Amino acid sequence: MVRSAALSALAMRGGNINIEKVAEILTDPDLDVQNKAVDVLIKANHPDTVRHLVNALKDESEYSRRAAVEVLNEIGDVNSVKDLLGALKDDDWWVRSRAGDALAEIGGPKVVDSVVTLINDKDEDIRRTAIEILNATKDQRAVEHLIKATDDSDWWVRERAVDALSKIGDTKALPKLESMLGQDKKTDTVVIRALGKLGSHKHIEKILPLLQRPEKEVQVEAIKALAQLTDDAHAETIRKVLRKVKQSEDATIINVADKALKDLDARYSETVLEENVRAEKISAHTKTLLLENDELDELLGAQAAKIAEAAKPAESEDAALGEQVLDIAKLNPGDIIDGRYKYIEKIGKGAFGTVLLMEDEVVDEQLILKFLNPNVSSDEEMMKRFVHELRYSRKITHRNIIRIYDFLKLQGCYAISMEYFPSHTLSGEIPDNKPMDIQKVLKYSRDIAAGMNVAHQAGVIHRDLKPANILVNEDGLLKIVDFGVAAAASSGDTQLTKTGYVIGSPKYMAPEQILGKKVDVTADVYSVGVIMYEMATGIPPYSRGDHMSVMYQHVQGKAKHCQEINPDISDEFAALIVKAMSVDKTKRFQSMLELTEALDAVAT
Repeated sequence: MVRSAALSALAMRGGNINIEKVAEILTDPDLDVQNKAVDVLIKANHPDTVRHLVNALKDESEYSRRAAVEVLNEIGDVNSVKDLLGALKDDDWWVRSRAGDALAEIGGPKVVDSVVTLINDKDEDIRRTAIEILNATKDQRAVEHLIKATDDSDWWVRERAVDALSKIGDTKALPKLESMLGQDKKTDTVVIRALGKLGSHKHIEKILPLLQRPEKEVQVEAIKALAQLTDDAHAETIRKVLRKVKQSEDATIINVADKALKDLDARYSETVLEENVRAEKISAHTKTLLLENDELDELLGAQAAKIAEAAKPAESEDAALGEQVLDIAKLNPGDIIDGRYKYIEKIGKGAFGTVLLMEDEVVDEQLILKFLNPNVSSDEEMMKRFVHELRYSRKITHRNIIRIYDFLKLQGCYAISMEYFPSHTLSGEIPDNKPMDIQKVLKYSRDIAAGMNVAHQAGVIHRDLKPANILVNEDGLLKIVDFGVAAAASSGDTQLTKTGYVIGSPKYMAPEQILGKKVDVTADVYSVGVIMYEMATGIPPYSRGDHMSVMYQHVQGKAKHCQEINPDISDEFAALIVKAMSVDKTKRFQSMLELTEALDAVAT
């Protein structure tokens, strides 16, 4: 109380302040006191403040580190951030890493702009730290600077710059990556990995010769990249290549090639290819809404004008006769929508839309139409985000992902057309809160991770993975559904709606989602970790109390260890679940591929 009151008085008084002493208070265990200290330092805006932030930035407490970065966000510049990085460089690596993570996690535009500039600093240690921070921020503004950094004299800076470009995912980096291939043995593996993520089937011919390289690590990355880059036209050719590679006497190469073949089978099996043909048939002859931004703006603007016009009082009976808007609630089996889609039955209804089973009479195929609820379709910004997400989601082809066909406007309503998959939700596999058979848990977990890995490669983060969005049929085939919905409803990269509500399901949400922070692939990794916990134990890790209570429990991260609930869980699998569910996203598996490989290791 006394410390808090004293800081409040200092903030009001202004004038000369002992900046060093106030900066020390950033490590105070009382969060209210910390916040008051932040306010005082920002208001004082003293030129010496930044150098006094070092101890708080190195502190073990995440809250102290966050407080230091909050001050830096407001008063920092290139020189002060450089001084800060310089002061950190002589510390132990884990101290530097902790401080760098804090700068990357919550560093604002001033911090990011400063760090981008410092990629070109003369001091090698400063350059290395700057690259590490940008590796974690994945900020688009850094792309051009990172491309230049691939020519750095320090091989480590070159390698981490390539890695950062891969994580940002901007294809502007491709020409530079292509030119680097085969030029430096130290960076070849990371360049191949980046091409596998950012490239396309056009890069297959550049990767194939690398299978002949003597270095095992280069061969391993080349095999993985080929599996990632293959499209349906090249799938059979790459299968033949990989079968030949499997004739190697090296166990590692055999294992990696075998996994790559399984991945190709999941994406380009006969069943998946048949589904691709079906998708092309169904998408043909439709008036798609998956348009480019300019066309979409024009269409949504015209729609908004129609809605406004319809809201005006009708001047005559003729004026009232406009487009007949579909009333889904009044549909009867056999009714035809838009002269093409015959209504069969209602499958379900949620916060975002109503799901109907239909028969497409043009191509004689059953499919799902998910009609968006009016509160969704009337929000122009949400619709733009929805179309943006669906453009990417439609590209995902994998046996464990429900195929999205198109986005349509039918009789005044908006609907997503997608694959019909007779099934039940994953929740149906966990009846009466009883643990699932561990082998089944491992199979389903791998299927989810494998499907999500392909989605992430396509640039799609699900943001709302939960058992209700995972379907399983009678044969045990698993498919993930509802891509793009949470992303469309959220605002930008966070999980907050324009009204401040959090998008997602509290029982399965990552802590950073709950806190409204920037969301990346590791948020999906966390959700899969929670689902694995529930499958293996029969109960979610956090479910006590109301939604707010459950969200608080996720942020605290004090779940009962899964082996306390189910002793049959192996130590290896338990450790895997704990890692996937880490509150600190940097301590989780950093990709679904990493998680898939870890699950394979546990299963063998």
